[in-house]
Amino acid sequence: MKKDKPPRTPAEDANHDEGRAGDDAVELEINGVLDLHAFHPKDLSTLIDEYIRACLEKEIYEVRFIHGKGKGHLRRGVHALLERNPYVTEYQLANESGGGWGATIANLNPEPQEPLPDPEV
Repeated sequence: MKKDKPPRTPAEDANHDEGRAGDDAVELEINGVLDLHAFHPKDLSTLIDEYIRACLEKEIYEVRFIHGKGKGHLRRGVHALLERNPYVTEYQLANESGGGWGATIANLNPEPQEPLPDPEV
């Protein structure tokens, strides 16, 4: 699993191929804990889905997503993504020793579940 480095300067961006990972990627350890602070919010959907799949491949069925406490924007985004991921059976804020409301614990099932219906329908 890859993690992006900090954003490039405009000059670096002009000389960079958008489609290739190249030197901008580092390997992430798949251990059931993903700290989201280093990632851009637009990358979270793909990142979380890929991390969940990687955990399932390693038979890791509980994942802690560290989103921080802040204003809750990142937490709400993570919860929305977990809500519609077919491998997530449930999720909840971590207990105090696991990060409290700065982290979310997701329980996974290797067999995909039916995603919950969209409440707006």
